Amino acid sequence: MQYIKNKLLKKFPLFLRFTFVLTLVILFSFPLTTTHAEESQVVSAVFFTQKLTVGMKGVEVVKLQEFLKQFPDIYPGGLVDGSFGPLTKNAVQLFQKKVNIATDGVVGPITRAKLNELVIERIAIPLSTVNNAGAIIGLPIRLKIPSLSADAVVEYVGLTTLGAMDVPQGPDNVAWFNLGPYPGETGSAVISGHSGYKDNKSAVFDDLYKLAEGDKVYIEDDKGAIVTFVVREIKSYDRNANAADVFSSNDGLAHLNLITCTGDWNAIAGTHSDRLVVFTDRVN
Repeated sequence: MQYIKNKLLKKFPLFLRFTFVLTLVILFSFPLTTTHAEESQVVSAVFFTQKLTVGMKGVEVVKLQEFLKQFPDIYPGGLVDGSFGPLTKNAVQLFQKKVNIATDGVVGPITRAKLNELVIERIAIPLSTVNNAGAIIGLPIRLKIPSLSADAVVEYVGLTTLGAMDVPQGPDNVAWFNLGPYPGETGSAVISGHSGYKDNKSAVFDDLYKLAEGDKVYIEDDKGAIVTFVVREIKSYDRNANAADVFSSNDGLAHLNLITCTGDWNAIAGTHSDRLVVFTDRVN
């Protein structure tokens, strides 16, 4: 156990902000389900919530694979595809062996508790990270999209008690999923914002659908640096669709993906029918 803790402390930024996972993503089957602005959610301190075993897919599997790949002796292939296959099972067994628990290759209650114990250690470590070139990446404080005349404060959110990515407190701000990569760090950082807000109030991402390939998106960090991203693709997902590609990437590049609600309002579910996702790539 101490071996893995020591390794994690050295690799903190990459481990603790693994790639994905989600605005508004319920952990079961990776659906893009969001909580409507009228609801208030409490962020859960528990990171892994499900029993995971061979054949399962979804964001918790992605998180598990991101965790395991930090240890080449445990998961040498480092495959992050959101699918719990034989390679992932073997890696789980090696992890279980290192922490002296039953090596069944299943993330049950005991294994899950060990994983969450390691995640909780992040609380005592400063929030900062270093990119592959050795440059310090600061915390995001503003999102700017000139083509939409958008300039929004960035809030930091984790998971709700229901296992979804939390949302901004109001219509004017956006929310960065701070358990994933920093904007500008290798991987897919995710930021969400409201659209179609209650009482017809204007919201920061009301016009997100107007973005086009080649448009620029900027993040200002707490060190005064500006990170530039360019829009690559815009996709719409059913809110229950598999959206692993929103929160994970294996190309070694830095991405920023923006998410908001779209489609018809479902009064029973308390949310819209679809999710609009803007995929962007870092250009500097």
